[in-house]
Parts: sequence; structure tokens; C-alpha cells
Amino acid sequence: MSAFDYNLSTITKYRAGTMEDPFVPINESKKVFNRQILLSEIPVRVNGVVISGLTEVKKVPDSGLTVNQFVVDYSEAVVTFHESKEGVTLSPTYLGRGNHFISSRRVWTKREGDNVLETLEDLLEKGETAIVNLEAIEEALEGAQAALNIANQAVQIVNETNTTIQAQEDIRETNEQAREEFRDSWAFLQDYNPATNYKTNNQVYYNGVTFIAIQNSLNKTPETQPLYWRIFTQSGAKGVKGDQGLTGAQGTQGVQGVRGDKGITWRGVYQSGTSYQVDDAVYYNGSSFRCILTSTGNNPANETYWFLIAQKGEAGGGSGTVTSVSSSSADLTITNASSTPDISISPTLKSEWSGKQNALGFTPENTTKKNQPNGYAGLGSDGKILPTQLPVIEAVSWANLQGKPVSTVSDIDDAVANKHAHANKSVLDGITSTKVTQWDGKQNALGFTPEDVTKKNQPNGYAGLGSNGKILPSQFPEIDEVSWANLQGKPVSTVSDIDDAVANKHAHANKSVLDGITSTKVTQWDGKQNALGFTPENVTQKGTANGYAGLDSGAKIPSNLLPDSILGQVKYQGTWNASTNVPTLPTASTVKGNYYVVDTAGIYSSIDYKVGDWIISNGSVWQKVDNTDAVPTVFGRTGNVVAAIGDYSADKISLSNANFFSTNVHSALSELYAAFSPILSQFDTRTTSVDITVGVGKQFSTIQSAINSLKKVNLGYRNILIDPGTYNENIIIDGFSGQPIRLYAPFSSSATILLNGYLSINNCSSEIAVSGIKITNALSSFGISRSLEVVISYCEKTVSGNEGVAVASNGYAYIHTCIFSNQSAAVNINQGGRAMVTSCTGTGNYYGVFSKAGGLAHSDPNNNFGATVSNHALRGGLVLS
Repeated sequence: MSAFDYNLSTITKYRAGTMEDPFVPINESKKVFNRQILLSEIPVRVNGVVISGLTEVKKVPDSGLTVNQFVVDYSEAVVTFHESKEGVTLSPTYLGRGNHFISSRRVWTKREGDNVLETLEDLLEKGETAIVNLEAIEEALEGAQAALNIANQAVQIVNETNTTIQAQEDIRETNEQAREEFRDSWAFLQDYNPATNYKTNNQVYYNGVTFIAIQNSLNKTPETQPLYWRIFTQSGAKGVKGDQGLTGAQGTQGVQGVRGDKGITWRGVYQSGTSYQVDDAVYYNGSSFRCILTSTGNNPANETYWFLIAQKGEAGGGSGTVTSVSSSSADLTITNASSTPDISISPTLKSEWSGKQNALGFTPENTTKKNQPNGYAGLGSDGKILPTQLPVIEAVSWANLQGKPVSTVSDIDDAVANKHAHANKSVLDGITSTKVTQWDGKQNALGFTPEDVTKKNQPNGYAGLGSNGKILPSQFPEIDEVSWANLQGKPVSTVSDIDDAVANKHAHANKSVLDGITSTKVTQWDGKQNALGFTPENVTQKGTANGYAGLDSGAKIPSNLLPDSILGQVKYQGTWNASTNVPTLPTASTVKGNYYVVDTAGIYSSIDYKVGDWIISNGSVWQKVDNTDAVPTVFGRTGNVVAAIGDYSADKISLSNANFFSTNVHSALSELYAAFSPILSQFDTRTTSVDITVGVGKQFSTIQSAINSLKKVNLGYRNILIDPGTYNENIIIDGFSGQPIRLYAPFSSSATILLNGYLSINNCSSEIAVSGIKITNALSSFGISRSLEVVISYCEKTVSGNEGVAVASNGYAYIHTCIFSNQSAAVNINQGGRAMVTSCTGTGNYYGVFSKAGGLAHSDPNNNFGATVSNHALRGGLVLS
């Protein structure tokens, strides 16, 4: 990745929170993971985040969050909970402000500790590269397919001469497949076993009756499942013996029986260095064993690889002459009656076996030679030769090809070009209809000798065709690689010359210009070159190693081409002992920018160095960078010191900041009282004046429309009387200068104007008074910013939320006789806001009056918010009572 981003890596998109661009109410469900949830948008801090049954706190208490507390990071939209909430799905409600959007370059997908190994941008680039590679592979496959099509066309020419053979082969393969399918299913499987998977045509014996399967089944009892079994043979009562029948005519020979199960392959005495396959049998320590798992070096005593067939018997104690062998069918004969007789198979049985062997018409292959050198190729589960058995055919020249046709290449091309077919081909070429009639049903009249199917794909046999009508790849001859030296008709150029020409081949877009360069022009150019008096640099060497440095637009060498010794790049060299000058500092002029960190204090060149200080070369001398001017303690505490109640007394606070009007806090409070006194007097004397009415059938149906009707200039005091009821709207009083406004309801012991929204007073320099309004929306509150004289009285908010009143950004408010319950903070003063809070009550609040970031509040002792913490200030805030 580039070390410098020319585009923004992070984009923040926030809504304005105005009527034209309002904040968006969001209610979503999130599962707590690692004690946190990530909100879909950045929440509005003033309105906070509301979660049913839980209370938001401004920071994590020293004792940690309690079960029902949570804290919100308003910059990253992360909410943190007590560990008991892990895995719980919660539903936060808040006003969405917008979001941060991060470029793919800044999103990591792989890391090792704190080291980022891969970013989302890297992953996307790999994907694009993979797509390009796939396209290249696709082009290569298309080329291979084209070559295969050409080969198939050549094979098709051969196929057209073998239509009769193919037809017979198709019939043979169909019959063979039918026999195989019949053989696989037509089998007597002895007594019925409910744990066996039976196939159609399997036969079993059950309760004296033989049943045949009519569909595949498992655990279907033959007697009770007629959908799966039917009676094949049944033992009946013995009948009366009948008369001797006439001798019948000899029947036709039956079809060849199915091949029996595979037997064992006897491999003689066990040899530890021999590789044994499944069904191999060996002799070992007087016993015979059958291999059940491919093995080398595992002797037959290992039952994982071998199964005992016949165990060595105990040595007999007797002696004598063997004269006969028990054999119910006289299968064995003795030709040397003695203690060591010659026992052999009877001639009759040998003759019978020979007859069966001869009937096959071929010698069966030894199964141990399947897929082995000088053996035969087995078929896969799809009935095709395995790809691993196909030979590799290398490209050779026609001139070196052995066994090729005697016809010349041009003769073959001409024959292919002029090949054609006849609709009446059967009666052409001297074949008459009479001969066709004679051939019907007469194999010897075909005019050729049919191939023996046992010789298909065998040495000195014929090549069979696959299911696609093409010669199988396994039947292609193996063509050995030929050398360049023996290749006929090759170019006279050497191999190295050809490789060099191919490697350096290129084309010129300006070929016509280059073709016009003559020796005369070259002579002219040489003269101009000589006239220069020097050899120009190659522009490809500009700015490269061992090249030359170009100049920037200001005719200066770019800084990235200057050596570090000139630039004075800061480089860490390790630690340094100021007491002993170890390691010895080099001359400062030769190591500009090099610096060391002091690990042992001492005096060097009359300068006192402490542990942690730096000594750095400025190119002429070594200088000290003081890093040890740390504050040892704050109020006697060390570490991450957080201000606590009692740290400051009023006479220790400097009020010279522009946010304070006076020289001490008490006089600042006096100024607050002085600022609000005129408002209170006007508030009391103007209650009888009614200029605008709001309600059903009144001048205005909404509070905001009544406010919008007022001009933002000095036209005198305006009283807006609001009928009791519910108002589903947000109220924004913005930019009024010199025109006092009072919103109020008919007098009542409780607030009667129910506002399902927020009330925001911004940028007003005239007096604004609000009374009798109760906010019913958990995400909303009374908000005051950049307004100098605001009175909030007889107002309420009791639905669980973040705060009742928020005063910020140098806003001034007088809050009295209000009820705020179930809030994180009943009154929240921050960012230079000022407020006086008197005669207010509530229950279930975490903070009563909360102040931070330069906020100043006076909380009357008569306030009773029923809060866990009555008054709280942090990070420059101040609450006095």
C-alpha cells in the first residue's frame, strides 16, 4: 500500500438535526458480545440512548458498572454493559445522527497481534487478480478445446469406416450390461437378516419359504411386507409319485452362468518386503492368512491387515500308509499309496474345468495385474478406463512418426477434402441387391471375419469405441519424445538462436518511420551528437538507483532523493549512558538526526541528563530533548488522576476565563441571579396577556406553526396560550432577537401540554419562557444552546431517558418547580452552559444536577431529585449548592 493517501480514508456524514434534515429515530435489537453492542448509527448525545429497565451513566464508576447500568461512547456508537448482560439481546432506542465510513484500505482482514497482515483492499485486489487469471485459464481451455475438436474430427474420419463393427459392439455392450445388472441383483442371500440392505431380485429363505425382492428394502419382513417381497418357491405337501414320463428331447444349451465371486490369490510364503493387496493369501508359521487391508511389512500375526484362513494343526502322533481320501464325489485320487502319497484332482474334474475354461474362449486375467505394468487396465465406477491409465502422448513431427500411412501428406489431405457419402452406398461399389439378400442372417456372407470381442483393446486385437463413439485415449500409441537433432525438415537456425529470437520478438507501432531511417540520416544524427560535447543521460535512469537526480518544478532536487545526512532524518540509535558516554557519541556534524534515549542519568558537556531524556544531533552539536518535566503528583495522588469532590475550593478557582463574568464563583452566581431577575419579573407581570392561541378550533393547531408565525424581530412580548392535550411534534425556537416569547398552558397543579417530541431553544438573545409542558418521548428533552435568557418552569419528563433538561454551548437557563424522574441526569449542564435550578423534584434519577466541560450550575438545596448522586461535576464542570 502507498505510504500516503491522496483520498480521504474516513468520511463522516452527519444529519443537521433541523426540520429539513432531522435526526432519525432508531429502535433496533442487538446481542451483547464482549459486554458491548455496536449501534447502527452514531447516536445524538443530547438525547442519549434508552434501553428499557437500564440506566445510562456518563462514565464507568470506579467500582464498575452495576447490573442495570450502561455507558455510551458517542464517538464510536459503542454501548458497554455489566458482564451479566453477555449474550443477552437488548433493544436500544435513540436518535440516529449519521455514521463514519472507512475506506477498504483501513479495514483489516488478517492480523498477527497488532501487526496488520492484510486489508480489505488487498483482498479485493487479490480477487481482481484471480478474475484476470481465470480469464487467462478460460482462454487456454478454449484453445485446448479447439485442439480437441480438431482431434475429434480426425477420429470421426476413422469412425465412419467402422459403422458395422460399432453396431455389433453396441449390441454386445448392451447385452453385457444387462448380464452385469442381472448378475449383481440375482443372488440367493441365505436366511433373511433385518439388518441387510436388499436389492430387487435378491432371494432369501424365511420360515421355510423362499422370497424374492420386488424393490429395494431394509428391515421389511418378507411374510408381512408384500409391497417389498413375494413368494419365489414354497415347500408343498409331498405328492403321490407319478408315472415315469417319456424321455424328453435334449434341450438347447442354456445361457452362460454369471461369474462367481472373486477368490483369493495365493502368494506363497509370506515375505516382509512384498506389497500385499486385499484378497492375497500367504503361508506363515504353518498357517494360511488372507490380506484384508493393503500392507507392506505387517506380518500375518497383525489382525488389522490379515485374517486367519486355516490354522496350523497339532502334529499327529501316528504313522502309516495313506490308501484313500474321503471324497463324496471322487474328486481326489491317490497314485502313490504310502506315508507320503501323491494326492491329485481326478481326471474327470480336470476335464470338466478344462471344458469350462475352453468355453470362455479366453484366458482370464490375473487380478493382481490390474492397473499394473504389463497387466491390464481396470474400469472405474462409471465403466470407463481410469484417467491414470491413459498414456501421455508427446507432440512429434510427421516425418518421425512410426507406422504412419504410406500415403503422402498431400494425398491424405486431398482424400479428406474429397471424402463423400452416398445415400445408396449399400448397392454401390459392385454390391448387388442379390448379395444383400444373401447376407441377411448369414454371418459368413458378410465378406469379413468379425473380431473376437475378447481381443477388444488387446495386443494384436482391435480398438473399441467409447460411449461417445470415439476411440478411447488409452488405445492411442505411446510416442516417445524425439530429439531436435533427429527432427526432419527443421529450421537451419540453432535452438539457442530460435529461443533468443522468440524471447526478443516485438513489433513497432512506428514501423513506417523506422523503415525510413537511412544511413545518411544516421550520419547526420551522429554529427549532431558529437556537436553536443557530452553524452546525454538515459531518461529511464532518472530518479533510480545508480542513475541521476531530476529537478522539481522549482528547479530543486526533490527531498526524497537527498541523503539522510543532509535531511537530518530522525533515527533512533538505542540507549545512552550520560554518566560514562557509552556508547561514545560520534561527531554531531556526521550524524544529523540521530538520537539516543538516556538510560543512566549523568552530566555530559555541562548539561544534566535524566533517565528518559533524549540527546539528538542537530547537524553541528548534540542537544538535549527534555522528557522528564512530569508532574509527580496531583493532590497527593499519582497515576491517572481524576478530579474528585473537594479537590478545589472556591478561592482556588481562577475565573479569568471568558466563560466567567467575575473574580470568584459566588459573584458569578450573583450575576446569574441578576441575569434572570428581569425575566422572572416579566414572567410574572405578563401572564394575563394572550396574543396567540393553539388548540382545536384555535388560531393554530400546532405549537410550531404558532411560533413560525412570529417575525424574528423586536415586535414586543408575545404570549402563546396552548390548550391542554397531546401534541405530536418537535418544537424549535431558533434565532429570536429582541422579541420575548412565552409558551404556557392554563394554570394547573401538573403539566397539561403533552409533547411527544423535543423542545429546542437555539441562538436566541431575547427572553424565552416555557411552562406547563410535559415531554412523553423517551428520546426527547428540553434543549437550550446559545440562548441567553431562558426560563423552564412547571415542566415535566418522567418517562425513562437520558436527561430532562440539557443546557450547552453557552446557553443560560433558569429551571424551577419542574419534575424530572427516571433520567440518567435530571439536569445536564456542559460545554459552557449556565443554569440555576430551584424547587425541582423527581425520583429514580442517577444524577440530580450534572456538569462537565466548563458547565456552571447552582443547585438549590431545596431540590430533591431522588437521585443516586445529587450533584456531580467532572472535566472542568462545577455544581454549587
